[in-house]
Amino acid sequence: MAWYQASFALKTELNEEEKTTLLDGFKEIVSHDKGEVEDISQIGVRKFAYEVEKEKEGFFITVNFQINSSEVNRVREFLKAREGIVRSMIIRRKAPPEKKKEEGEKNGQSEPRDLNRKPHS
Repeated sequence: MAWYQASFALKTELNEEEKTTLLDGFKEIVSHDKGEVEDISQIGVRKFAYEVEKEKEGFFITVNFQINSSEVNRVREFLKAREGIVRSMIIRRKAPPEKKKEEGEKNGQSEPRDLNRKPHS
């Protein structure tokens, strides 16, 4: 199985129930062949650089998922067939997405640094 990232823009007039239904359908397509949705990020409303299907802005969502490469076309077809989706893109990732780090682990630090400590000479 390979890692992928799908990014898509929804029409802004979709309500929360319609967005949830669409995301549930996406999860179902991915999990159909033992795939797994790792992370869903709802970025929010953003303006397009140019009009897309007579829309000036869209609600952006990014989904990281793992699926057999033979099943990716099913996901593409799902995204293209939905009227609420203005644009979509799927890219293959080399590695799984990084998990969000805990507060103390930011910037590669596992413990808080002592700022009063002198550096080694």
